[in-house]
Amino acid sequence: MSSIKVETSDLIDLLKLLQHTASSDRNDGVTAGVLLHTTRGERGTEPGKQDLLVGTSTDRFAVGHTNVVAYGQLARPSLWGIEDVKAVIATFKSKASKDKDGEGHQVHISVDLGHVTVSEDPNLFEDGVQLSFHEQVVDDFPRRLWHVLEHIGVDAYVSSEGGLVPVANRTDIGAARLAPFTKVASKLGEPVQLFRTHQNRYLLVQIGEHYRGALAPIRWDLEESPSNGHEPSGDVHTPDLPPIPKRDTPPPPKTFTPSGVRESSGVITGFPALPRDTRELGKAADLVITSQYALPSLLTRGLRTTAKRADGLLEDLFRLGIVGPYFGGRAREVLVAPEGLDDVLKVIAELKTEEPEGDELDGDDE
Repeated sequence: MSSIKVETSDLIDLLKLLQHTASSDRNDGVTAGVLLHTTRGERGTEPGKQDLLVGTSTDRFAVGHTNVVAYGQLARPSLWGIEDVKAVIATFKSKASKDKDGEGHQVHISVDLGHVTVSEDPNLFEDGVQLSFHEQVVDDFPRRLWHVLEHIGVDAYVSSEGGLVPVANRTDIGAARLAPFTKVASKLGEPVQLFRTHQNRYLLVQIGEHYRGALAPIRWDLEESPSNGHEPSGDVHTPDLPPIPKRDTPPPPKTFTPSGVRESSGVITGFPALPRDTRELGKAADLVITSQYALPSLLTRGLRTTAKRADGLLEDLFRLGIVGPYFGGRAREVLVAPEGLDDVLKVIAELKTEEPEGDELDGDDE
């Protein structure tokens, strides 16, 4: 028998992520599950190698692969069926929390003669929660997955007939094949990074720091493609719109300079003390100046904050002369060009903050 310990929250997160790239139909055999194994490797900022619990899953079109810190090593890989994966998540997700000292709840995973047991630490919980199930047979689990994940690709693809298929700009991807990775990205709060070398090769996927994947494209013949693979073939029809009307707008009451805020009179004053966290304000300024777009919806999505706080951040940027005043439902004018971003971030980092009175500013934080 071999066993390991792992933080419960880490195990639940790993299984939830890998559910998305596993087949959901247990009749699909070995692909309807998650393959777990242990190894030693570097992770995070800790020096040296650590014990890692590694998971891999596939529906034969998409591959997911990630890892968490573990304590100990399993004797061999273990394949958990998809129904058992769901049962582990349902049984232990309520335990996946940390106490006031930041210590995480842990579970033991033991594997013995094809039998898996996931349980609370018997030294801490004599009659704790325990779940047991049978491993799935790993004999038919695809062996090429890890080669696919590591393979960078070549400039020309060798077809099954022995001929070379040249690289083209176009890649065809089925919508259903993208879905698992958008769910993983939403869970991790990270973008989906795609690495593509050939239209008929797997696309490699990176989401966050530790999640890797691969995505199979829909293979197509360059010679039979209506657009020949170089550019889209659909027609573009441009409408005949009148010129954008000129609006007589007064000059902004405040504009940013690296040495202070220039008032409409031309006088440069010092920067005001602001009531909000300057780190969050710096992120807001980065989003607004980079996109040259200043609406609350941009900040609510980009900073994952409330509409009320986004309005407050835009008002602080107005006080610094970075954006114009509020004008109805329209986007505020961005008064700083992208090349001025570094000056803005330097000023914001050095700003003083004032203590807010009561809960008037951000009552939504409670």
